[in-house]
Amino acid sequence: MTDNSPYKSLVSKAHMHTHSSISMQTLYKIFKYAVYVSLTLNIFLFFQEESLATQQTFSQGIGVDDIIQGFAATIDTAAWVFLLIIFELTTSIFSTHTLSKSRIKLLFFVVRIFCYGFILYSFYASISPSAKRRASGFEARWHHFRPAKRPRRGGID
Repeated sequence: MTDNSPYKSLVSKAHMHTHSSISMQTLYKIFKYAVYVSLTLNIFLFFQEESLATQQTFSQGIGVDDIIQGFAATIDTAAWVFLLIIFELTTSIFSTHTLSKSRIKLLFFVVRIFCYGFILYSFYASISPSAKRRASGFEARWHHFRPAKRPRRGGID
């Protein structure tokens, strides 16, 4: 004898919904951590690109004060990723008991301050006059890689 009661149907649907939501949570976590890995990879790609650019821009050698200007995008991106990781740790990973410990609070505070400082300093480095001079010099050396301008139709330039 089969039991086709509405209760059994409801329990079966609830079980399917729970199973479905667990797999959606798993998919969400996979996606979220894939984004984190992609952002971290982006740091290394920025570093590779800026390393090649600084070899050309600072052909005489790079000084300590020029590092922030030569690697502004790498440092800026790394600081943002660190802030994102701290956000992930404080909202999803660590318990409130762990986060209430003074050492953890101090550690996260110090890391946040450094990250904000690097972000602001990278912004300054990207808008400073010396960065603009270097960029224009870099463009002048690499002008042959730009596509040629097409003449306008009608013969008027």
